[in-house]
Amino acid sequence: MASAGAKDAGEELREQLRDLLKVLRPLRHQVTQGQLASLSPGLVSVLSTIEKVSVARASAGGCHSKDLADRFAVNPSTISRAVGALVRLGMVQREDDPADKRAHFLTVTDSGRAILTAADRWYDELFRQTLSRWSPDDVATFSAMLRRFTNELDGYLDRCPGRPPCGTEPDTPEPSDREPDGRYRQTLHDTTNMESSR
Repeated sequence: MASAGAKDAGEELREQLRDLLKVLRPLRHQVTQGQLASLSPGLVSVLSTIEKVSVARASAGGCHSKDLADRFAVNPSTISRAVGALVRLGMVQREDDPADKRAHFLTVTDSGRAILTAADRWYDELFRQTLSRWSPDDVATFSAMLRRFTNELDGYLDRCPGRPPCGTEPDTPEPSDREPDGRYRQTLHDTTNMESSR
């Protein structure tokens, strides 16, 4: 009976996650409206990370592309495309790293910070409206459990390198949202969509 109950809980969780993804798809299009229309959600995430790493590592000179590749767990070529798009849009600037002629420090420009401010306002209002009937304890509990679930899932995936996606045969080609080394591009695949539409 215990295993049947666990199976039922697993099925319920899968249904809830499917429903969440259905909601997130149209939400993604709403994010890219108004002042945020020039950026995909993936690029906003990269821009935000550049700003955070630059501030945290100011004493070491700032943020390198390698820092971003490590944080997003993606191929450096994917980060290079994202950073290149942000530079072309005038939201990020490159500065030579005096200690390494091949490397650059990445800095968010005033235009980029304006976008981050607009994104913060958008998400703050989204969560304020969505969670208006939640108690602070409910929000804290949900946040903690979501963080725990994410960490557990990430740990499981780390223990299964090269494991094919569930439901695929061993000789099935890898999905297009994977890098050549097998790692997922995550949200950064949005950068290619944005660039192809320009």
